[in-house]
Amino acid sequence: MKGIRTITIIIENVKTGDVFPTETKLLTTVGFKKPTDSKTKKYQIRELQRYLSYEKTGKTSRGKVTNEIVITEIYDEPEEKEDNRCNNGSSVISNKIHDYIVSNLEYSYLPVVGSKSSIIRQVGLLDSDFCDCYYNFDENPFFHVVDEEEVPYSAVEKEFFFDYCDKVMGSYKNRLQRVLDNMGDAITIEKCYQTSKLTMSKYGNEYYATEEILDDETIAKINKIKEDVEFTYGVVEKNEKWKIYSSRSKAKKFHEDFIGQVKTLLNDETIKNCYEILYVTRNEDSEEELEHKYDGDSEKLNIAQSKFAEDKILSTLKMTYSVYDGRRMEFVKMPKYNAEDISDDTIKDCMEMVNRSIDMTIDENTGEVFFSNEVLERLSAPTSEFRPKTVDNISSDEWRNITDSEGWGSANPMNIRRGA
Repeated sequence: MKGIRTITIIIENVKTGDVFPTETKLLTTVGFKKPTDSKTKKYQIRELQRYLSYEKTGKTSRGKVTNEIVITEIYDEPEEKEDNRCNNGSSVISNKIHDYIVSNLEYSYLPVVGSKSSIIRQVGLLDSDFCDCYYNFDENPFFHVVDEEEVPYSAVEKEFFFDYCDKVMGSYKNRLQRVLDNMGDAITIEKCYQTSKLTMSKYGNEYYATEEILDDETIAKINKIKEDVEFTYGVVEKNEKWKIYSSRSKAKKFHEDFIGQVKTLLNDETIKNCYEILYVTRNEDSEEELEHKYDGDSEKLNIAQSKFAEDKILSTLKMTYSVYDGRRMEFVKMPKYNAEDISDDTIKDCMEMVNRSIDMTIDENTGEVFFSNEVLERLSAPTSEFRPKTVDNISSDEWRNITDSEGWGSANPMNIRRGA
């Protein structure tokens, strides 16, 4: 029937780190027909970006930057399809990000400044305690109340919480990048570094102070440090950075090595972090208009945020790791989590990390917060609905039976590799 587009995307044809000379080559590799006009290509790219993200490698040829791209992430589950007719689903969240940037540039004429994660927090998509829970978990650990006793998270639940938060922030960052890309020439983006350091106030209190590094020479030196440290982790090309982030422990060690050299460069042992920040400003030379997209429907936004949190919980439950089968001489994927090991309290804590009440109705006299019935139903939905409907998790007993029947014997930790 005319007007209906049927597309089968073969995402198995590509993997993270794959390099393509052009977007068109990537499109045809995953099953799209070669686009014959810009409108078709734009539609195909928008559809593809539900499944993966990519960026330009920066490769040059004859003094000019080429169109070469590298796949940076393949999503566990396709993102919600954007419906431009009714503006629902995940597009509401992207439109909220878009309007935050537009409102700042339109009314205040001040730049939007911060790291990607900082800008996401500025928009208000995350709970105000997100960073404290993520970075200071061991100082203020979550717990369950069992028989009136406080029981800390298990090691598995703690790992689940961190994996979930990584997926949430990673997805938001990808949305932010797409929003900025879609603004095109209407904005300009400049990048620099910012350090945070532990400082003592005159009253003897410790606090974190930030300082921006705007000097081009120093920025170039920090970039060189990062490239050199990445090389020690096996990263030769830009598309190999996944090697650093294949496990949390390796990523943490990389960060420590990088910060150690930054401390030496800046001759400051108090530095705790050094990260890239964006300066997003209005391009005064552009004739493109910055238009608002978010329609102010807070109920729709709250529901979209709840759906987003649920999707990330499900995709975290479906994470896998690889176990080496010595007899077959190959890695096989196994579920990283058993659903029964993740308590309802953990699921609720994860849900609360995503702000599902960005816009609320507040009684001016009593200060009481009101939601619609539909929002209340979503916020109080039973956690059982987040569990997988099929048995795609394997218990420890079942795992033991599988390894014995396959001739693996007891699982040797040396044969287990996480992060596949």
